[in-house]
Amino acid sequence: MELIISYLNNEKLSEDPAEARKVKYRAAKYTLVDGILYRKAYLCPLLRCLTPSETNYVLREVHEGICGSHVDPRNLARKVLLTGYYWPTLHSDADTLVWGVISVKYMCQYHENLARI
Repeated sequence: MELIISYLNNEKLSEDPAEARKVKYRAAKYTLVDGILYRKAYLCPLLRCLTPSETNYVLREVHEGICGSHVDPRNLARKVLLTGYYWPTLHSDADTLVWGVISVKYMCQYHENLARI
């Protein structure tokens, strides 16, 4: 993300042509508004890009907090996107949070089909 921010700020690229091409390609999907990085999305508002320190708080707040319904990782990632946030590892972080730390620490209920008697 830092390379994209520096490119969008002052169009500074790496000396390596392959790396410079990758940054230019990825930067087309982003924009800077008042120094804050946003990802452009198709048919929805700009998604604010979060730093790694903010991602854990947002995931936990959506999963447990006011929006919380203890959903699966795919729906958790979808809720975060609908809330207006984005980061590159969103889906893997949601998967780790739901099936890793949260399910063991708080013993979230796991829903299964009921047995028919």
